[in-house]
Amino acid sequence: MNVVNLPKLKDFSMHYYSPDDGGWVHDMLATATKLERFESYKFRVYTSELRFASNDLRYIRLHRAECLESLSIYAPKLEYLNLQACYGMQGHLSILETHPNFTRPPGNPSSFVVDVTNACISTSILHTLQSNSRITYEGYESDDDYY
Repeated sequence: MNVVNLPKLKDFSMHYYSPDDGGWVHDMLATATKLERFESYKFRVYTSELRFASNDLRYIRLHRAECLESLSIYAPKLEYLNLQACYGMQGHLSILETHPNFTRPPGNPSSFVVDVTNACISTSILHTLQSNSRITYEGYESDDDYY
């Protein structure tokens, strides 16, 4: 078993990766409490949910994370979330306002943009995009068959 313990990690980027066991990703994200930027393309982690939690996280790009079903995010400074061409997003999108391991920074959480261009999203995720006051979403056309 590989353990990736990177508490000072600020920037992560990986392209064209399909691990047999994506457990290390969960371990890394759980300990990367200083993460500011997560960028990926065709990052096929065969897991139902990724969980991000950082007071410093501003940018998440999961372009073509085709096997990803759900996301849980605690990121009061988030500015941009890219879910472009995430074809398996049939679960949920949770935007957490609190987290048991963090003290939220002073002030209001930031607003952020979510790009769902060519993504297949569930009605639950669409509801989150429409109802969360922090979110402005783009790339979704109501006459397209996204969900």
